[in-house]
Amino acid sequence: MKLHPWFHILIAAWIISSDTATAQVQLLPIPPETLHIADDQTVSLLFPYPIQSVDLGTRDLLVQMPPGMKNLLHIKAARKDFTPTSLTVVTAEGTLFTFAVSWAEKPVLALQVVKDGKVASAQFSTRRQAWEAEATAAWIAEREKPRRLAQKRQDGLVLRLTGLYLKNDLLYYRLRVVNRSPVGFDFGGLRFLVRAKRKVRRGAVQEEELIPVYTHGNTQTLAGNSESVLVYALPKHHLPKQKYLAVDLTEALRGDRQVPLRLRARTLRRVLPITGTFELAR
Repeated sequence: MKLHPWFHILIAAWIISSDTATAQVQLLPIPPETLHIADDQTVSLLFPYPIQSVDLGTRDLLVQMPPGMKNLLHIKAARKDFTPTSLTVVTAEGTLFTFAVSWAEKPVLALQVVKDGKVASAQFSTRRQAWEAEATAAWIAEREKPRRLAQKRQDGLVLRLTGLYLKNDLLYYRLRVVNRSPVGFDFGGLRFLVRAKRKVRRGAVQEEELIPVYTHGNTQTLAGNSESVLVYALPKHHLPKQKYLAVDLTEALRGDRQVPLRLRARTLRRVLPITGTFELAR
């Protein structure tokens, strides 16, 4: 007996619907990362991808993205000892990052969010902004006449601020590092930390780290009896009289050498504005 074609269609539809009905949906938990913040210090989160959206568990969290940056998030507590809450960040390529946030007196101030081995670095909102920062930093390092605004000597090293410039909401710090020792210096890092001159309560230190968005120059190894010029571009910031900016240069690995340069508000007021555009040498 020959079956009607519609019979085969009905049988196929029944099989598909049966498989769909028996299919199970699984919810796989995403363990949140622990994040500590404070009410008198700002914590910076640097993501490997541009930030698409941010959800705050409660109003006890205060967040802000610096102008021109697309993967940097500043977070701070609205009050002390708040009830632990959550922070959810979705990045542009679709990754979901979850954090269990709680208050701490001395949190880590700068964190890199690493995914699949990809190390985060500051990203500009547009290619033009990145190009302008690179060209401006190169011009400052190579052509601008250096000034001696502040310096610190320690452990056979000299860290000297030789220029401070403002262009397009970015502050450029021109630094000269001099190694007067015959032993080479391996850069471990250079951090910009805004600190209070006095402690507001026992055991508490008001501190906020400023994250550079671009660095020009050799930040690997400085040979013995040599020097190098570095330019760091940071988002525009204000330094009140009751605080100072610590520029801390440290040696890599087990190196004990370090140079803490302390900048006061009056030093930062000597900033020079830069106008015009620059071209990169190719």
